[in-house]
Amino acid sequence: MGGAGASQGLVESSSGDFQHHASIISLSVSSEVSVAQTPALADKQLAAFRSGSLPKCLSRYFSKLLSGQKYKGATVSPVSTKQGSPPAPGTTGSFGLRFTVSVTLHRIPIPLYIDILGFVKGSAEVSLFATGLPEPVPASLEEHLFKLLLARARSHKV
Repeated sequence: MGGAGASQGLVESSSGDFQHHASIISLSVSSEVSVAQTPALADKQLAAFRSGSLPKCLSRYFSKLLSGQKYKGATVSPVSTKQGSPPAPGTTGSFGLRFTVSVTLHRIPIPLYIDILGFVKGSAEVSLFATGLPEPVPASLEEHLFKLLLARARSHKV
């Protein structure tokens, strides 16, 4: 995610982008694991997510990204952000972010949801990315995938 110490990480790997399309619904999930040089650097990254400054920065980034696009007859709402901390037993800590934006086309609002859930365990920084249009990825699916990432992290010493 480009936070504290990210450029000095030892390794980074991403999953494929898994997508589901049905009628007008479009869902996508992916994950990323990066290993910081030290647990302290990974903890610093976690602190950045929890502080509020990184979420605000990402919100501005998404706003600029979307407002820079040309949508014929469409308007883009400001990006809203919600923060939380999903349970992540056995880790240093976790974070959860939801970014919501609405694109209005012919007076019909079409919401876009971008969720980023993550945790730090030792030097490992693990993130789950989920996007949904016009509805969020179901919470039960996000919870299941997050728990899988937790189980995998617990089974590896980093």
